[in-house]
Amino acid sequence: MSYQSTATLEELAARIRAAKTIVCTSHEKPDGDAVGSVLALIRALGPTKEIQGWLLGSVPPAMEAMTEVCIERYERFSTAGQAGKIKPISISDMAKRYQDGSLDPKIN
Repeated sequence: MSYQSTATLEELAARIRAAKTIVCTSHEKPDGDAVGSVLALIRALGPTKEIQGWLLGSVPPAMEAMTEVCIERYERFSTAGQAGKIKPISISDMAKRYQDGSLDPKIN
């Protein structure tokens, strides 16, 4: 079964910008990716939106401890409140960037 979206990334970004309140949820029994995604959205949108994050189902104790680590890292790297600077990129364009090396780590 394949998933077909009914909205473009640009439409989703416009809806997020227009929203006053946002609820971000995980899937049932959230794993690390789900928790990280919910936290990232809360931290990125929190300063500009009223936002709530909901983790659905049981959360293992290790995941609860990881929550504090994630929050600390978002604050340390000054990424909270930067959602307005995000520009949507299609998955195919992102794949091209990985292939051509433009997303490789660079050390100055």
